[in-house]
Amino acid sequence: AVRSSTEFEAGDILTEAMSLVVAIFLFIIFSLLLFITVFALASFGDLENDYINPIDLCNNLNQFVLPEYIGQAVATVLLLINGSWAPLVLNVALLIYHFRRFQARNHLLDSTSVFQTLPLQKKRKYTMLGFYVINFFFGLYNLIMAAVNRFLGEDLGEGLNTMAEMLVKPGFRSIMPGGLRRFP
Repeated sequence: AVRSSTEFEAGDILTEAMSLVVAIFLFIIFSLLLFITVFALASFGDLENDYINPIDLCNNLNQFVLPEYIGQAVATVLLLINGSWAPLVLNVALLIYHFRRFQARNHLLDSTSVFQTLPLQKKRKYTMLGFYVINFFFGLYNLIMAAVNRFLGEDLGEGLNTMAEMLVKPGFRSIMPGGLRRFP
């Protein structure tokens, strides 16, 4: 049976809301992972130019290793919940890589050997930067699509009314000329 756009089931609304919440969390996690990677690359550049010593570099970057791994694991679980299979496969591969580095106790930087491993560390971070940029834009696309599906859905006018009602609180109607306008 075909339902009209005004008939909603509780499961449809919950699924759309859950999809939006998952998309928001994915976007935040991918943004943070991207920030951590850019920070690490900037720190490596500072080390090369002698603006920072190896001990400070290792202290600064090692504090972000476990949060990066946990963020990657949470993002992978959220991709599984969301049913995004292609990004899930890529993120599982990176999660396995992180797990193997952690298991081999090769996940922290050593201040005594950081200069010897600097080219390898930079190559790893540039690879992760590309990976996280792709994930960031996937997260942004996913967030936009979830918001469009949640608020606009099949009926564009009803979605715009919902967005307008959410954006304008009852106490602030006086600043809009004519109050809330109903979209056709």
